[in-house]
Amino acid sequence: MSEGKNGNIQSIDHIRDKTIRLFTYLRELTQLRSKVIRAIENYDSVMWLSDIPHEQECFTLAWGAVRDENEDVWLEIKKPKLSPFPPPSEEISLWVKESDLADSSKDEPELLQRIPVPVIQTQTNQTDSPPPEIKYIELNDHLHILDLWSEYLEKKWKPWAKECKRLKRIQECYAKLFSMYQKQKSLGETYEIITGFGLLSWHTPNNQKVFRHLITVQATVMFDPYSGTLSVVSPAEGIKLTLEQDMLEASERPIPDDQNRIEQKISEIGDAIWDTAKIEEVLRSWVYSVSSEGTYNRDITKPVESPHKPFVSYSPAIILRKRTGRGLVKVYQDIIEQLRSGTEIPNGVIRVVEIIDDRHGNDGSSGVISGINEFHEIFFPLPANDEQKRIIETLNAHQGVLVQGPPGTGKSHTIINLICHLLATGKKVLVTSQTPRALKVLKGK
Repeated sequence: MSEGKNGNIQSIDHIRDKTIRLFTYLRELTQLRSKVIRAIENYDSVMWLSDIPHEQECFTLAWGAVRDENEDVWLEIKKPKLSPFPPPSEEISLWVKESDLADSSKDEPELLQRIPVPVIQTQTNQTDSPPPEIKYIELNDHLHILDLWSEYLEKKWKPWAKECKRLKRIQECYAKLFSMYQKQKSLGETYEIITGFGLLSWHTPNNQKVFRHLITVQATVMFDPYSGTLSVVSPAEGIKLTLEQDMLEASERPIPDDQNRIEQKISEIGDAIWDTAKIEEVLRSWVYSVSSEGTYNRDITKPVESPHKPFVSYSPAIILRKRTGRGLVKVYQDIIEQLRSGTEIPNGVIRVVEIIDDRHGNDGSSGVISGINEFHEIFFPLPANDEQKRIIETLNAHQGVLVQGPPGTGKSHTIINLICHLLATGKKVLVTSQTPRALKVLKGK
């Protein structure tokens, strides 16, 4: 390495190149380990906002409506209050099955054409006597039941059935959203709930069927246990739209210039994610940039086919899915771009890619780096040899020390001494291990 100013520049360029290659490797490794999901049906749960009933118990910004009291609520479903069927009179109940009365999906339940006559049991000493013959009465012989039945249907059962059908449509959506809420709470940070916009339906040139949203944003499902209301709201960390294209090959995406322009438009949307015009402008730009035959449809329902030409529809949905390395890949890519633009490399990263003596600055100047402590007294509770004491001396000049040795050479013994010494000098210590067995060895000592 050359000395002087030119030498320093060469050293920095060398470190920058190694750092870029490190994060490029991490990005590619993460992509290889990430399973690509191309169809939305392969996610754990999907609720299309077009399925939300237009009823007073429901609300979603996807309808284009705005509520002044709480603009942060994207979707809300109040718990429907289902009621049992109205009981008919005792005389009518003999002529109809209870299961038919409880089925609100029927146009109307039907009366039985005949019913058995109730048999009065009498005591007898003959144990082997045959069972009594069952007798029936016919509906045609009791036509007044028809009048009672018609009145019951019109005044009680049909109004109940109509309301029950309405509430059951709400209940289906409520149950799905409640299931998402419970799963996300029980599965923890390994799963996420998102809102998706712009469903891409495409049988690609590479013979892959793609059925995924292009734009996503993190969402949070809230549950009010007192009222039973479920709400989908913006995340606490803020709204950040993401363009997702991992389901496509590089050749199937917009060219870099177009993609940069599209991502810039996405960033300009900010919190106005329910401004349909702004979202649609991005979606149209994307599909028109991908193919001269690309088309866009502003319908909120989902398409039913995967055409051989790229087709994007607005089609918003709430999705529960397992987190992947997608976010980490983007972080690595951002770091790479920052490094290429000349951003200063943190010392912690430099120490990963380059061997540095911390007694000297990164530019080769002398002087111990601030933060390295001089230990004038060694606090080892267990016996120690000169090599183990040299570890403490090394810590005077370095922020990291690698201790190697075959089994039985006293590494666990040394770790205990180091923990005690660092604690005695006011340091905080975190002990980690690849396997629990190694930690048990330390605990046993």
